[in-house]
Amino acid sequence: MFAGGTSPWMGEGRIMQEQLSRATQDAKAERAPTLSNSLLRFRCICSIQQYSHYLLFIGTKIKMLQYDVVVVTPLQENCSLIWCDATNKAALIDPGGDTDKILAFLEGKDVELERILITHTHFDHVGAAADLAEKFNIPIEGSHADDEFLVEALPHQGAMFGYPAVRPYTPDRYFQQGDKIQIGETELNVHHCPGHTPGHIAFSNQEAKIAFVGDVIFQGSVGRTDFERGDPHALIRSIKQQLLPLGDDFSFVPGHGPNSTFGQERLTNPFIR
Repeated sequence: MFAGGTSPWMGEGRIMQEQLSRATQDAKAERAPTLSNSLLRFRCICSIQQYSHYLLFIGTKIKMLQYDVVVVTPLQENCSLIWCDATNKAALIDPGGDTDKILAFLEGKDVELERILITHTHFDHVGAAADLAEKFNIPIEGSHADDEFLVEALPHQGAMFGYPAVRPYTPDRYFQQGDKIQIGETELNVHHCPGHTPGHIAFSNQEAKIAFVGDVIFQGSVGRTDFERGDPHALIRSIKQQLLPLGDDFSFVPGHGPNSTFGQERLTNPFIR
């Protein structure tokens, strides 16, 4: 749950190619390892990830795990569709609401939806989960069992923010640290990242160097910890021990707002520096 956020980056392919070419040429230049050169390298990484994200929108395959994002609800939550390009087996991460909008988004995808994955059980990340699970006859998996109290509170969670009641459900599976999730011929790694909620989960894929982090970290910010059983110290520990070690070249899709890379956040995010 995170107020605000902007839509994911979208740009002209030709302009992005020119920027990427210039950034890559600059990054290859031999210089002493200064802070400015480090920033240059991470600007290059960010440009590559942004351009890759643009290619995904027009259907170009990158590695085996593909993804696309639909932004839902007034809280601008990022609902991610991920799929294996070899088998078209798919999962939906954090369907936060606007069921009809998500269904319209899925209509244009040639995929077989197998499961719904939940990073954490705040109403703005699960609002459409029960309806979609029923329609497609698929399980709802996640988050971690430490979020069970939030599952029980779903019928009245949204009332605090003036939202209608969320249809309750019982997760078919809770995740543990180190679990693996098979998506066709590719795999997600499960990271237990408490702090925003005690049972918060993040998912990563090594091949595509992409993570889906819910409300743990954002571009230039981190998740709120002023909700029930939130823990600011646990949140920063989760980021530093579970997410940043994935690598500076890993990009991530947050629960709200634009994508970033762990490298960019390591250098510029004031909450984790």
